[in-house]
Amino acid sequence: SIGCIVADEPTTGLDVFQAGRVVSSLADLASERRTAVVCSLHAPRSSVFAMLDDVLLMSPGGRVVFLGPGEDIASYFANLNYACPSFHNPADFLVDLVSVDTSSKEDEAEDVARVKSLQRAWDDHEASTLAPAAGSKTSAGEA
Repeated sequence: SIGCIVADEPTTGLDVFQAGRVVSSLADLASERRTAVVCSLHAPRSSVFAMLDDVLLMSPGGRVVFLGPGEDIASYFANLNYACPSFHNPADFLVDLVSVDTSSKEDEAEDVARVKSLQRAWDDHEASTLAPAAGSKTSAGEA
């Protein structure tokens, strides 16, 4: 039994149809073998992005700005006032959201501020999600 499959950019160099087939095959394999599949994808088309169960989005420096179900990512960022425009590839939108344009000092400063705010928002989200419920008598060591 395979515990985990790790695929580093398995769709790189493929046309959109073959890329979709590869991701679909990996999803089928995960389901049939009940194993985790972890892949890094570079600019997946929206139909491929929609196949992903969970998404880890990292900012420069490797800081997490989202980790969770792919179906939740749009609403998470919309709640932070970063709504993906209609008819826009969500993967492209997300990459742009965490990218820093260094072509001018002004653009760089603006992008760095946005990325830092996304990092803080995720840290706050994690703290509130992982914090024990108010009044809970069970601590992590007692569970």
